[in-house]
Amino acid sequence: MSLESIAEKRKQVLVISAYHPAFPTFYHQNRGVREGLQELGFSSENMDLDYEYMDSKRFFTDENIANFTSSIRYKLSQLKRPYDVLLVADDNALDFAIRHQSTLFQNIPIVFFGVNNVNKALLLDADPQVTGVVEAISIKETFDLIKRIHGDKTSLQVIVDNTPSGQSNLKSIIAYQVRAEGVDLEVLDLSRMTFSQLAKELASSSGDAVLLLSGFRDAVGTKKDFYELTEFLETSSPNPIYHFWRHGVGEGLFGGKVVSHFEQGRIAARIAGEVLKGGSVAEFPVIADSPNVYMFDYTKLNDYGLSESLIPESAHWLNKPITLRESNPQAYWIAMAIFLSCVFIIACLFGFIWMRRRVVNRLERAYDAKTTQLKKTYDDLVQAEKMASLGRLVAGVAHEINTPVGVSVTTTTYLQSLFDEIEQAYHGGELSKRQLESFIDNCKEGSEILMGSLSGAAQLISSFKQVAVDQTGEQCRKIAIAEYIQSIAFSLTPKLKLKGVEVDVVGDAALEITTYPGAVSQVFTNLFMNSLIHGFEDKKTLCQIRIEVKPQAKGVEIIYQDNGKGMDAVTLEKAFDPFFTTKMGKGGSGLGLNIVYNLTKNKLNGQIHCESKEGQGVLFRIELANMASPAKQTTSELTDDVAETGQVLH
Repeated sequence: MSLESIAEKRKQVLVISAYHPAFPTFYHQNRGVREGLQELGFSSENMDLDYEYMDSKRFFTDENIANFTSSIRYKLSQLKRPYDVLLVADDNALDFAIRHQSTLFQNIPIVFFGVNNVNKALLLDADPQVTGVVEAISIKETFDLIKRIHGDKTSLQVIVDNTPSGQSNLKSIIAYQVRAEGVDLEVLDLSRMTFSQLAKELASSSGDAVLLLSGFRDAVGTKKDFYELTEFLETSSPNPIYHFWRHGVGEGLFGGKVVSHFEQGRIAARIAGEVLKGGSVAEFPVIADSPNVYMFDYTKLNDYGLSESLIPESAHWLNKPITLRESNPQAYWIAMAIFLSCVFIIACLFGFIWMRRRVVNRLERAYDAKTTQLKKTYDDLVQAEKMASLGRLVAGVAHEINTPVGVSVTTTTYLQSLFDEIEQAYHGGELSKRQLESFIDNCKEGSEILMGSLSGAAQLISSFKQVAVDQTGEQCRKIAIAEYIQSIAFSLTPKLKLKGVEVDVVGDAALEITTYPGAVSQVFTNLFMNSLIHGFEDKKTLCQIRIEVKPQAKGVEIIYQDNGKGMDAVTLEKAFDPFFTTKMGKGGSGLGLNIVYNLTKNKLNGQIHCESKEGQGVLFRIELANMASPAKQTTSELTDDVAETGQVLH
């Protein structure tokens, strides 16, 4: 057989790709074409498979198309015989083949694949020389998936450029949105914006997801290849990026129900193979069902905080970690053996634990008994501290009353002597007008001194009486909180005067809350004493306490602040610990502010927080609830929170 005869029997197949070999879909399409032809018995031994690349994604210009047309015309003119079949990949290649069907490709069967314009593809079914497989994107399935993942009301940004395939897919999506509900589309068209503007739109978006259709050129002609584009979008968008095609998934794109370019090429090649064997194109109608699959990048699940349960079980995963059993069966079974050994050891340990449990139960009973005893001791100490506080108040008031009472006694004695003198002058007939006027003036002055001294004593006794009654009682009533705190400060005047402490209570005098006055009195008495004993210990002048009362929605906020020596970080860290004091061995019980904390939190349904720095005084923020229906609480109940509390000292 001559070489000419052998050459005549070899089949000539031309593949025109709309793109170029570096385009991400080309590798999968080419592999599918070769495998499909091999399935029908065609390989390099009996077939010449030629490729021509339009490169229209990067160079979608009239000049490029004209140059490509000239190149194809020249090559066809140099061939000894025409091609037996023409395979065209993607929309631009199909358009080119149909445009030149009667000239360059006259009487050559045309088989297309990767074509997105479904309507055009189906219309070509009427042409006896044209058939193929439609690349139909799964709009409904992908949109349903997006709504399932992001909710029924999803905002979706759609990225597209001016390529025919991109615009065609955009029209299909918009047509579907008109019929469907639940997805709000925002079209980001690169034919009207630059890549920089696109990045800003993506970064500032409040949407839920991004859908990439195409984006190879922007409005000013800037080009990006596909992998430059996916890297750019992944960097710019904080949201997952969905795609209708397999390429890019696992390399920046999250996924979707994607087109399988391998299957597209394989099915088209099988049709071409049947034609090469003598079949007619008319025998193969256009295939409208695109072989699409769910495919996702597993690493993006954690990046976007998504759950795997939202993804269909049939989905293909990229970048999913391989299990030990899949990657190394031997190591898997060794691990299983170790696991079973551990189970056996654990069973033995359970037996040991059961035996030890009896010992633990005895220890727990002993612990409960000690805890009960500790709570009782704490109750006694709290009550003792409360009585000691009241005792100090009584001693101070008694000392303070001595002064006005002493002045009153002296004034009364003086007035009595004046009466005796005036009486003797009257009975002896020696009473003069001047003597009588002097007597009246002295009586007026003495009366004023006497009234002032007795009024001060009466006010002090009144304040002491109210505070003392409140501290020993459990009654809940309405009080004017700012005025009440002022009365507490007044009852402690004897103690405060020793240091020359100035107390300033600021707030609405009419502001009232319903609470336990006794607990409030105990809280602020302890705070005053804390400032005196610790804060102003080394301070001789300008000792100041400022209390500000502010209304709140459910009660009041009280800010207690002094300008004492403050506390260091170590002391502050032990905030409100029971029995902690900086006066250990010097009369400090370590319960003062622990009682303040427990009364505020448990009795008054409030909160207390301490802020302090060494040398800058101390500040307590106290929130008290307006107790419309208060519940009575005893001192013993306060001990339940001992482990959670501590004492703050300066």
